[in-house]
Amino acid sequence: MAKDPVCGMYVDEKKAPFSAVQDGFTYYFCSEECLKAFTKPQAEMKKLKYIAAFSLSLGALTLIFEYLYKATIPGAPEYFLLFLLATPVQFIGGWRFYVGLRDAIKARAANMDSLIAIGTSAAWIYSTIFTFQGVIWPQIFPGTDGMSEVYFTESGLIIGFILLGRYMEHLVKGRASSAIRRLMDLQPKMAKVIRGKKEVDIPVEEVQGGDIFVVRPGEKIP
Repeated sequence: MAKDPVCGMYVDEKKAPFSAVQDGFTYYFCSEECLKAFTKPQAEMKKLKYIAAFSLSLGALTLIFEYLYKATIPGAPEYFLLFLLATPVQFIGGWRFYVGLRDAIKARAANMDSLIAIGTSAAWIYSTIFTFQGVIWPQIFPGTDGMSEVYFTESGLIIGFILLGRYMEHLVKGRASSAIRRLMDLQPKMAKVIRGKKEVDIPVEEVQGGDIFVVRPGEKIP
């Protein structure tokens, strides 16, 4: 079993729908989003930052209007405003999770996106049915006598916080990779080797077993 280098999920190489070759090594991915994050990290980070901010902003408004300041739209169902705020988060902010769920179904395997998509969708569908029951369709679910009867806030904030977590994870990985690249750049690119009776400068990749190379005081060892 291979390990997805982006999300850490284990992937069956024979069933993995996505893969990429880098530096002669093949990496396997559980979803298209993970593949994009690996091959185009900067573009994916920028996209994640904006979509996480969008989701958390609408999620915070949903939280305020559901628990702190009860707001409704005159003539509309009681939770219609929450529905308007949560729906863009569910299907715009959460679109990448639906893509991951689709890829998991194609591969006949489960991944983290499957859990997020199914869980938040269940909360959104239940809340939508509850919001419009008695208006568009007959009443299906009874009220809960004072307790919160919908889960628009929970579904929206779950999506927002997971997107924020992924953005921070990519940010940390990017900084670590940059530090490693700077360390690698400190390595000498050329080596002085003895060929015959002369010192010859050659790329370090061409140094072979048995070569004698020269390192003077203060110089870096190739």
